[in-house]
Amino acid sequence: MSTVASPSRARSAVADPGPPVAPRGSTLDRSLDQDPSPPSEDVLLEPLVLPRISEYALPHETLGSWAITLLGQLGWSKPSEALKRLRRIQTTVATVMASVSPDYAKDFEASDWLTRYRDLGRFKVTSVTHPYDLMDAFRFLPRLPDVLPVEAREARRSLEVALMLVLRQYREELIRGGRTRFSFDGEARAFITRAIRLEMEIKAVTEANERWNLIQMLHDNCYHGRNYYIYSVLSREQTVNDGRMFVMYCQAMLILARLEWDGTLRQVPVLRRLPPRQEAMFLFRLDRNLKQRCLQDAEYMARVKAMLTLFQDRSVF
Repeated sequence: MSTVASPSRARSAVADPGPPVAPRGSTLDRSLDQDPSPPSEDVLLEPLVLPRISEYALPHETLGSWAITLLGQLGWSKPSEALKRLRRIQTTVATVMASVSPDYAKDFEASDWLTRYRDLGRFKVTSVTHPYDLMDAFRFLPRLPDVLPVEAREARRSLEVALMLVLRQYREELIRGGRTRFSFDGEARAFITRAIRLEMEIKAVTEANERWNLIQMLHDNCYHGRNYYIYSVLSREQTVNDGRMFVMYCQAMLILARLEWDGTLRQVPVLRRLPPRQEAMFLFRLDRNLKQRCLQDAEYMARVKAMLTLFQDRSVF
């Protein structure tokens, strides 16, 4: 059984930026930690194990893709971009499953077609004590195109199921470890609420080191809030809220789009730094509380649509 790690067993969620280098401006010769560690209290002592995950989310080799692969091996054709995309999704599913299932990990290493296409994946098999260990997979899924061939759609569904199972098991382990009221939705809301408050506080701070620390905290709360909201939606949490989490997510992303690597907080966001439109639409489609709120409140729906227009379409392929 996994338990929750003590703070000494995990890295701090906010890196120590060190002493100030210059008294003028936000910072000089320092850069923000763009990929902060997860909150220490959310890290499990033991890696997640889901021995039966392959029963629910196994990517299958179809006759069509097998035939195309065989022709490629014989030198009679080259894999198409569609097949490469399918392989990348399938290898991502397999890598997720191998990370939480020792038995499947053995099959993963022995699989001929996975060996041939493993380089299309973006991360390697790893132990999972927090969803951040599978960050590349969680970033990859929401950014897939809406329209995909049948085989790719099935593979995407397998990836969605695999990540959902990981998140649900992770949440159960945290609850067993004493976090009885833990929910991804609640954590996401708390992170983004703190970020909005920090943004207001920073305006009154001029001392360089204090401002730096607050800006790093601002970044980290937006970063964690975004991720935990994705986890809430993807794990299909049974939450009852006012449907505001999507708007809060957009607010957090707009704050991140104002942050420069050196700690400068711009007046206006740089829209190209927002997540791709595919991610925003993925959340919009899956957030049931948001859908219900939009059906009941036309003004709120108009606000959501206005925010969606800020996100730019960027394909992952």
